[in-house]
Amino acid sequence: MRRLIVQCSVLTFAIVAAASSQSNGQTDDNWPQWRGPLATGVSPKGNPPIEWNETKNVRWKTPIPGKGHSTPIVWGERVFVTTAI
Repeated sequence: MRRLIVQCSVLTFAIVAAASSQSNGQTDDNWPQWRGPLATGVSPKGNPPIEWNETKNVRWKTPIPGKGHSTPIVWGERVFVTTAI
């Protein structure tokens, strides 16, 4: 029984260590969660435009099927969204 507890403890420690080392590798350029990289609603390296409309200061847009109410996730050069179809 004691051996099982030790093995579970070591396994848990290894999983936590691996997960924390991966999260430290993210950059400020990524937007991995609601309200941004620091969950503050501010991008530390951001320089957003002050004004925009349908064509001004828009880099790209794409149609998305269904309705989406989630926060977009930006990781590197990709944007992830969810929709309900």
